[in-house]
Amino acid sequence: MGQKTGTSLGVFTRLCMASAALVLALSTPGFGQALGPLFGIEDQENTRPGRIKLLPDDFFSSFPTSQADNIAVEADALVFDSDANQVTARGDVQVSYNGYLASADRIIYDRETGDLTLVGNAVVRDPEQVVYTGTRIEVSGDFKRAYVAALEMQTPNGALITADEVNFRTDVETILTNGGYAPCGFCIDSKGRKIGWSVSSTKLVQNDEEKTLYLERPQLELLGVPVASIPYITLYDINNQRAEGFRRPQFDEGDVFGYRLAFPYFKPLGEDTELWLTPMLMSTQYFMLDSELIHRFSTGYTSLRAAGLYQFDRTVVAGEVGDRDWRGAIQTSGQFTPIENWTAGWSYLAFTDPAFIGNYALAGFDSTDDIYAQHLSSNTFFDARLQEFRILGNVTQATQQKQGRTLPLVQFNQTHDLDNEWGQIAIDGRFIGVNRELDATGTINGVPYTYGYEGNKFHGTLEALWSKQLIVPGGLVVTPYLGARLDAASYDGGSPLNSTASALFSATPIAALDVRFPILGIDGNTTHLFEPIAQLVYRGSSTSLPGINNDNAHGFIFEDSNLFSFNRFSGTDRQETGLRANIGGQYMANFEDGSWLRLIGGQSFHLAGVNSFSIFDHGQVGNLSGLENTSSHLVGGAQMSFGPGVDLGAKVEYDPTTNTIVRGAVAVEAAVYDFTLSSDYFYLAAKPARGSLTDVHTLNAALGYTFEDYWTISTSVNWNLVQNNWTSASVGLDYDDKYLAYGAKYTATQSLSTSKIEHAFTVSYALRGLTDL
Repeated sequence: MGQKTGTSLGVFTRLCMASAALVLALSTPGFGQALGPLFGIEDQENTRPGRIKLLPDDFFSSFPTSQADNIAVEADALVFDSDANQVTARGDVQVSYNGYLASADRIIYDRETGDLTLVGNAVVRDPEQVVYTGTRIEVSGDFKRAYVAALEMQTPNGALITADEVNFRTDVETILTNGGYAPCGFCIDSKGRKIGWSVSSTKLVQNDEEKTLYLERPQLELLGVPVASIPYITLYDINNQRAEGFRRPQFDEGDVFGYRLAFPYFKPLGEDTELWLTPMLMSTQYFMLDSELIHRFSTGYTSLRAAGLYQFDRTVVAGEVGDRDWRGAIQTSGQFTPIENWTAGWSYLAFTDPAFIGNYALAGFDSTDDIYAQHLSSNTFFDARLQEFRILGNVTQATQQKQGRTLPLVQFNQTHDLDNEWGQIAIDGRFIGVNRELDATGTINGVPYTYGYEGNKFHGTLEALWSKQLIVPGGLVVTPYLGARLDAASYDGGSPLNSTASALFSATPIAALDVRFPILGIDGNTTHLFEPIAQLVYRGSSTSLPGINNDNAHGFIFEDSNLFSFNRFSGTDRQETGLRANIGGQYMANFEDGSWLRLIGGQSFHLAGVNSFSIFDHGQVGNLSGLENTSSHLVGGAQMSFGPGVDLGAKVEYDPTTNTIVRGAVAVEAAVYDFTLSSDYFYLAAKPARGSLTDVHTLNAALGYTFEDYWTISTSVNWNLVQNNWTSASVGLDYDDKYLAYGAKYTATQSLSTSKIEHAFTVSYALRGLTDL
């Protein structure tokens, strides 16, 4: 349950530590020497009014315990009983030691046994500001036994633990009588309303030897109302994460398995080995078992996980790849650190069918098989791996064979700062081998796409780039770049669509100049920064497809975030070529009222050489990208905040040739008074040459209203503006007082192509505050 005490009642161990501070305070020779004036034992003239000199100057020097010079004690009277060999501090006793503070009406210290007793209004505050109170606190001299009467313990976060009495024995057991825990303290807000949750038990026994927690008549209260109670229960000690036993049951629902209740069970097989067994009861398929064996060692771990079942009802997956009696999956994985800065590992998954994991909502399985080694240090990154990518779902083996394997994928990056402020050198390298058993192709409204060719391809890239930032008198910031890129690639022609074996070698000199002129204006507490930006980038090659086939550079969108990039392609199989200028600027402002604004925009111009974006590869990359012509589209972005509670962002791509907006998006979030609003608008113009025949035009909005402080009613709708119809809508009601949250939500989803509407009703709840323990 928690970190500060937990169900194991570590609070009492902390209480003993606090009380131990008091024992030291009353038993240390440095105590009398450093703080004797508080009792008038060194200089009666310095005695505070009402303080009495009771003991001889050398009284404390006879205590046979360790030195401590940072103890402070105050009391109205200090009495030594030589017959009983006890020291008693009386009257508003206050002790401070190593961050602990304690007070009581009376503190009794037995010099022979070391026992310590705090009597009357006993309060202890530990260095973490946790406060313990009781009418009587007793701690044995060896700190192995303790007793607290009328305990109240409150954490800095307000959590409250109470008990009529507590008996504590180190390494044996702790017993609470009429104990309770409430993360919300007394669980009454400033308006007198009950909030949160609490638990109580007539008797609670924490057995440290058996690592168990026994509760008699435990009861759960929500908003001050008892909602659940059982005669007794024995639980594992959650502070002992390796304690054998069942963990919290889990409930969910799915189309294939119906309603499901899972019971995770943990079994330690040694100090470094553990077994998880999770039997699941299902309304449709009855029973499934999920298991995992984990072995940990000083530098890493290994894991073996398996799940499976006999499928009683195959009608829910009839005609799909999961239409079989027995279904299951098994995965092995591991990771270790052989030497400093190096990590190595593997993961491999096998299954009866690729839809099994998704059909039965089994989280934690990794669909990528790989073996890898990685190095990471302050200026160097290296990663080498073999990978096979699996598609999980109702897909055939032929679809799996269209997935590429990377055999291998090696990446390297290193930066060097040169001496005498000569700038920086960045070196990047990548070697990739792609194996694909079948061509990965598709057609979108008559436009063919080839995402990867059958066969084997290898492509190695090495790029080195020097740069140095110069600040010219007058404020001009100039950054020159010089470098080169080397590529070597081969393809075996294993595809019927591309049956010619080929090899390619290319060298690309790179030179670039980035010039910026930041202009700063200050008006009181308002600042403005305007920064014109001009870039000239030369990549001296006519080879825009240095990887022969494009396997890793399919994703590309021209927008403000990559306006000032030297190479906008997402992977090494494509590269920009020729001479290009990027012109634009950005404006930033911070206003006195806390609002701010950032604008960025500009345009790119191809000046000479081969324009790589005018070359459309087999995956249609570059086609209608906005950069295929001499003058690119205009792109811009805006981010702004109108003070606390209102934020807005926008992006736009504009074609100056046709005076049309190609792409646009606006998003706004607002929290004003008791209302919250979030909305986003997206527009993408049709691109028939890429297979997109109609505009994409959507508007999404969500509205919430909070009332009575804790209740929120919310609604949302997603609207297709092209077809003038809704695609999804929802309405919900939620309660949340930061400790207890619950709610219900109804969602409807409509398919515009079939007009079919799906309905879903969900209920949620959460108990918060356990981390305060």
